Amino acid sequence: MLPNELVDSIDEEVASEQMASGTKAKIHALERERRRKIAEQDAAIVARPRTDAVMDSLAEYIAADYQRSRYT
Repeated sequence: MLPNELVDSIDEEVASEQMASGTKAKIHALERERRRKIAEQDAAIVARPRTDAVMDSLAEYIAADYQRSRYT
């Protein structure tokens, strides 16, 4: 179930014709949340303490990508 705040936001987007339908907006929101959770899990895995420089740079990249995805 989607939080009321998110449902209200979706209803506003549909009413202002930014989204074609509530269903599409909900699918979009659920997909974005799924991607956010996956990115968060991936970032946690590679952010674990390591001495490998390649993994450190990968962790930095994923963390930055996660930050960018939070605002899309």
